[in-house]
Amino acid sequence: MLNTGVEMLPFELLLMDVGALAAGYVLFTENRKLARNYITSQVIGTAILIAAFFISNTDYGSLSGAVFVIGFLAKLGIFPFLWLPGVVSNSKLRTNLVLCSQLSIILLMSYISKSMLNRNAVLAFGLLAVGFSAVSAVYDKKTKSSISSLLASQTAYTFITLAFLPLVSIFTAVISDFLVKFTLLASEEKKDDIAQILAALYFAEMPPFPTFAEEFEILERSFTVGIILSIAGLLMMVALLMHRVKGGKSLGARIVGAILLLIGLASLMRQM
Repeated sequence: MLNTGVEMLPFELLLMDVGALAAGYVLFTENRKLARNYITSQVIGTAILIAAFFISNTDYGSLSGAVFVIGFLAKLGIFPFLWLPGVVSNSKLRTNLVLCSQLSIILLMSYISKSMLNRNAVLAFGLLAVGFSAVSAVYDKKTKSSISSLLASQTAYTFITLAFLPLVSIFTAVISDFLVKFTLLASEEKKDDIAQILAALYFAEMPPFPTFAEEFEILERSFTVGIILSIAGLLMMVALLMHRVKGGKSLGARIVGAILLLIGLASLMRQM
């Protein structure tokens, strides 16, 4: 967990910020303005996480868990820290893949730090981020902007599952989350209709995709939250089908879509 050791940086922050520097460098070679926005958000997120740790040792320690959540939201770029949609919609595929890799690292690190997060704050902020991003995707007229909002919403959904799912399910969720982001971005670049439909079904938490199995685990713990997430997922599916690009034959995106389907089948069989 986070510590104040003088001789070494906290493990979580070190791994997240090394990834942030790599993503920032790739962004800088493409768009300096976007790179500045991204690096600024990462620095702010790190500062908030460090502040949360020090707050935990004061009379206001009960607030530290919520502050930790805010710090991770800043580094993930989801509501109310909205750098992710703007960066994704204005960057090329290579840069977006690096960003998605960094998001996966942050999600895994937030799970490792789960005991320091306030579960109620995760649910409150996370659901707000899911809903806001899903609605933004529905009303956005540009395909790439719509997809970028979907990525933000899916990232928020994965962040919420941290409060409910065991370690094995978290790794399944994060890996499949990365794959679906790649499928969406590659199919948008290559105009692959089929891959986008596969990703839309994943977002809608339909069987046999991993989100369907994850939903069962979440429902076992909180029925109300499960329904809200299902509605948000359906909104995302409608948004993507509204904005999908017709035609195209992106073999790479279809291969990743097939891998995503296989992960979903394996995850569903584990539930059965």
